[in-house]
Amino acid sequence: KGNFELALGVDNDICQTAIFLVPSNSSPVMGSTNLATIDKIGEGELNCFQSGIAVGGPGVWYSVAGTNSLLRASTCSSQTNFDTRISVFEGTCEELTCVVGNENDQSCNGGGSSVSWFATQGKTYFILVHGFDVGNFALNVDEAENSSCSTPQPFFLTGDPQTIVSETFVGEFFLNP
Repeated sequence: KGNFELALGVDNDICQTAIFLVPSNSSPVMGSTNLATIDKIGEGELNCFQSGIAVGGPGVWYSVAGTNSLLRASTCSSQTNFDTRISVFEGTCEELTCVVGNENDQSCNGGGSSVSWFATQGKTYFILVHGFDVGNFALNVDEAENSSCSTPQPFFLTGDPQTIVSETFVGEFFLNP
Protein backbone atom coordinates (compact mmCIF):
# COMPACT_ATOMS: atom_id res chain seq x y z
CA LYS A 1 0.00 0.00 0.00
CA GLY A 2 1.03 3.56 -0.51
CA ASN A 3 2.86 5.47 -3.18
CA PHE A 4 6.33 4.70 -4.32
CA GLU A 5 8.64 5.88 -7.06
CA LEU A 6 10.60 3.55 -9.29
CA ALA A 7 13.55 5.15 -11.05
CA LEU A 8 15.22 3.35 -13.93
CA GLY A 9 18.25 4.57 -15.77
CA VAL A 10 22.00 4.93 -15.53
CA ASP A 11 23.93 7.16 -13.16
CA ASN A 12 25.87 8.95 -15.92
CA ASP A 13 22.89 9.57 -18.22
CA ILE A 14 23.38 13.35 -18.14
CA CYS A 15 26.48 15.52 -18.43
CA GLN A 16 26.19 16.76 -14.83
CA THR A 17 26.63 13.20 -13.53
CA ALA A 18 29.54 12.25 -15.83
CA ILE A 19 31.86 9.58 -14.41
CA PHE A 20 35.39 10.97 -14.00
CA LEU A 21 38.12 8.90 -15.66
CA VAL A 22 41.90 9.04 -15.36
CA PRO A 23 43.66 8.30 -18.68
CA SER A 24 45.21 4.85 -18.46
CA ASN A 25 46.73 2.28 -20.77
CA SER A 26 45.15 -0.51 -18.75
CA SER A 27 41.67 -1.99 -18.45
CA PRO A 28 38.73 -0.44 -20.27
CA VAL A 29 35.68 0.96 -18.50
CA MET A 30 32.60 -1.15 -19.22
CA GLY A 31 29.41 0.77 -19.94
CA SER A 32 25.95 0.50 -21.43
CA THR A 33 23.49 2.82 -23.15
CA ASN A 34 20.57 0.41 -22.65
CA LEU A 35 18.71 2.59 -20.12
CA ALA A 36 20.13 5.96 -21.23
CA THR A 37 18.19 8.83 -22.84
CA ILE A 38 18.88 11.04 -25.86
CA ASP A 39 20.93 14.12 -24.96
CA LYS A 40 19.89 17.64 -25.91
CA ILE A 41 20.95 21.23 -25.23
CA GLY A 42 17.87 23.30 -24.55
CA GLU A 43 15.38 22.44 -27.28
CA GLY A 44 18.00 21.40 -29.86
CA GLU A 45 19.84 18.16 -30.35
CA LEU A 46 23.49 17.96 -29.37
CA ASN A 47 25.79 18.03 -32.42
CA CYS A 48 29.49 17.17 -32.59
CA PHE A 49 30.28 16.11 -36.12
CA GLN A 50 31.74 18.08 -39.00
CA SER A 51 29.14 16.46 -41.23
CA GLY A 52 26.35 17.88 -39.05
CA ILE A 53 25.18 14.51 -37.73
CA ALA A 54 23.32 15.03 -34.47
CA VAL A 55 23.78 12.75 -31.47
CA GLY A 56 20.55 10.91 -32.26
CA GLY A 57 20.77 7.87 -29.98
CA PRO A 58 20.88 7.50 -26.20
CA GLY A 59 24.25 8.11 -24.57
CA VAL A 60 26.22 8.12 -21.33
CA TRP A 61 28.79 10.64 -20.08
CA TYR A 62 32.36 10.50 -18.82
CA SER A 63 34.80 13.31 -18.01
CA VAL A 64 38.57 13.60 -18.06
CA ALA A 65 40.98 16.36 -17.03
CA GLY A 66 43.38 17.74 -19.60
CA THR A 67 46.95 16.49 -19.26
CA ASN A 68 48.74 18.69 -21.85
CA SER A 69 48.96 15.66 -24.10
CA LEU A 70 47.13 13.95 -26.91
CA LEU A 71 44.31 11.83 -25.48
CA ARG A 72 42.46 9.05 -27.24
CA ALA A 73 39.00 7.69 -26.40
CA SER A 74 38.02 4.44 -28.09
CA THR A 75 35.24 1.84 -28.08
CA CYS A 76 37.23 -0.43 -30.41
CA SER A 77 36.80 -3.71 -28.55
CA SER A 78 35.26 -7.13 -28.97
CA GLN A 79 33.20 -6.21 -25.88
CA THR A 80 31.41 -3.41 -27.79
CA ASN A 81 28.24 -4.87 -29.30
CA PHE A 82 26.63 -1.95 -31.18
CA ASP A 83 27.53 0.82 -33.64
CA THR A 84 28.95 3.49 -31.32
CA ARG A 85 29.69 7.16 -31.71
CA ILE A 86 32.02 9.18 -29.48
CA SER A 87 31.68 12.93 -29.00
CA VAL A 88 34.12 15.00 -26.92
CA PHE A 89 33.10 18.43 -25.59
CA GLU A 90 34.70 21.17 -23.51
CA GLY A 91 33.09 23.93 -21.50
CA THR A 92 30.35 23.42 -18.95
CA CYS A 93 27.44 21.02 -19.13
CA GLU A 94 25.19 24.01 -19.75
CA GLU A 95 27.37 25.35 -22.62
CA LEU A 96 29.14 22.47 -24.33
CA THR A 97 31.45 23.10 -27.29
CA CYS A 98 32.34 20.24 -29.61
CA VAL A 99 36.04 19.33 -29.70
CA VAL A 100 35.88 16.19 -31.86
CA GLY A 101 33.47 13.42 -32.80
CA ASN A 102 33.60 10.12 -34.64
CA GLU A 103 30.92 7.72 -35.77
CA ASN A 104 33.02 4.86 -37.13
CA ASP A 105 36.69 4.04 -36.90
CA GLN A 106 37.46 2.00 -40.01
CA SER A 107 40.22 0.15 -38.14
CA CYS A 108 37.68 -1.17 -35.60
CA ASN A 109 35.64 -4.29 -36.09
CA GLY A 110 31.93 -4.16 -35.28
CA GLY A 111 31.19 -0.44 -35.31
CA GLY A 112 33.61 0.87 -32.69
CA SER A 113 34.68 4.51 -32.69
CA SER A 114 37.77 6.41 -31.62
CA VAL A 115 38.80 10.04 -31.33
CA SER A 116 42.02 11.86 -30.44
CA TRP A 117 42.43 15.43 -29.26
CA PHE A 118 44.98 17.61 -27.54
CA ALA A 119 43.76 17.89 -23.94
CA THR A 120 44.90 21.18 -22.45
CA GLN A 121 45.82 21.07 -18.77
CA GLY A 122 43.27 22.91 -16.62
CA LYS A 123 40.33 22.05 -18.89
CA THR A 124 37.71 19.39 -18.32
CA TYR A 125 36.55 17.35 -21.30
CA PHE A 126 33.21 15.57 -21.46
CA ILE A 127 33.04 12.31 -23.42
CA LEU A 128 29.64 11.15 -24.66
CA VAL A 129 29.39 7.53 -25.81
CA HIS A 130 26.27 7.03 -27.90
CA GLY A 131 25.25 5.43 -31.18
CA PHE A 132 22.61 4.49 -33.71
CA ASP A 133 21.20 1.90 -31.33
CA VAL A 134 21.82 0.88 -27.72
CA GLY A 135 24.13 -1.71 -26.26
CA ASN A 136 27.21 -2.44 -24.21
CA PHE A 137 30.71 -1.07 -24.79
CA ALA A 138 34.26 -1.03 -23.51
CA LEU A 139 35.72 2.50 -23.36
CA ASN A 140 39.47 3.11 -23.24
CA VAL A 141 40.78 6.61 -22.53
CA ASP A 142 44.55 6.87 -22.71
CA GLU A 143 47.42 9.03 -23.85
CA ALA A 144 47.77 8.54 -27.60
CA GLU A 145 51.03 7.39 -29.09
CA ASN A 146 53.40 10.19 -30.03
CA SER A 147 51.91 12.66 -27.56
CA SER A 148 55.25 14.24 -26.74
CA CYS A 149 57.34 16.70 -28.74
CA SER A 150 60.46 14.94 -27.46
CA THR A 151 59.78 11.89 -29.68
CA PRO A 152 58.21 13.16 -32.93
CA GLN A 153 57.28 10.58 -35.55
CA PRO A 154 57.15 11.28 -39.31
CA PHE A 155 53.64 11.86 -40.63
CA PHE A 156 53.09 11.77 -44.39
CA LEU A 157 50.15 13.45 -46.10
CA THR A 158 49.17 12.40 -49.59
CA GLY A 159 46.60 13.74 -52.00
CA ASP A 160 45.12 17.16 -52.48
CA PRO A 161 45.78 19.30 -49.35
CA GLN A 162 42.29 20.81 -49.80
CA THR A 163 40.69 17.43 -49.04
CA ILE A 164 42.71 16.40 -45.98
CA VAL A 165 40.58 16.28 -42.83
CA SER A 166 42.19 18.06 -39.90
CA GLU A 167 43.40 15.86 -37.03
CA THR A 168 45.48 16.90 -34.04
CA PHE A 169 48.96 15.41 -34.31
CA VAL A 170 52.13 16.20 -32.38
CA GLY A 171 55.25 15.62 -34.47
CA GLU A 172 56.79 16.28 -37.86
CA PHE A 173 54.84 15.98 -41.07
CA PHE A 174 55.79 15.95 -44.72
CA LEU A 175 53.66 16.39 -47.81
CA ASN A 176 54.32 13.58 -50.28
CA PRO A 177 53.82 14.65 -53.91
